[in-house]
Amino acid sequence: MESDRLHDRAYRNDMTSLVYGQDDRVGKFVAQGLHDVSGLEDFGKFVTIGIEKDGEIVAGAVYNNIRSNGDIPFDMNIAFYASSPAWATRSNMEAILGYPFQYLKLKRITALVKKSNKKVKKLISSLGFQYEGKARNAWDGENDAYIYGMLKEEAEMCLDNLKENSHGRR
Repeated sequence: MESDRLHDRAYRNDMTSLVYGQDDRVGKFVAQGLHDVSGLEDFGKFVTIGIEKDGEIVAGAVYNNIRSNGDIPFDMNIAFYASSPAWATRSNMEAILGYPFQYLKLKRITALVKKSNKKVKKLISSLGFQYEGKARNAWDGENDAYIYGMLKEEAEMCLDNLKENSHGRR
């Protein structure tokens, strides 16, 4: 019971909210933040989840490049950008990782990370993404991109850990 009160208090102090159905708004935020993406057209067909604080987008995930086996989708790319660490709450991470696996029922997601971006490599590794290789000159035609993947089973373990931690059990 005490942990529920602590969780509720932390949630109220969080002051962030999830943004759905505003794909252009969130996509533009992510594209501008990544600098190496010239605009929304670089994403092709996409959907987003944004994180808003005080009416401003502070983070966004763009899900695009869905790959399927016939009519059954199994993989998609995720591009992410944050202008503030305010987004990094357990509930926000649960939403961003849960969407492709729990809602779309995908088997994996793929993230490309600029080779020089040490902060992002550390973050996604800590979430359970696995380093899968290097794509030469694939970031912007000049810089290498590291390929990271997360399988459904790895996401489930990460989501379980996030839920356990949010309920004060660890």
